[in-house]
Amino acid sequence: MAVTDTRFAEFSAIKLKIPVEVEGVLMPAGAQGVIMGVYADGLAYEVEFASPHVVLTIEQEDLQTRPSCRTPIMPGLTRVS
Repeated sequence: MAVTDTRFAEFSAIKLKIPVEVEGVLMPAGAQGVIMGVYADGLAYEVEFASPHVVLTIEQEDLQTRPSCRTPIMPGLTRVS
């Protein structure tokens, strides 16, 4: 059986699979963010969320990719076609 690599690279667009409460902040399932740091070889990630603007450490199992992300992940960046 093949093992699926579920690690995310820095600056990957992600969303939460489930509601997550970290450091007193409750983020709903589906909240969208960007990977800003990778910890313990992908077991956890530093994720920046825009609304509310917060940076949290989230476990890998609570994240999924946003493959159809069409909005800029950072102000001032230009989308490449």
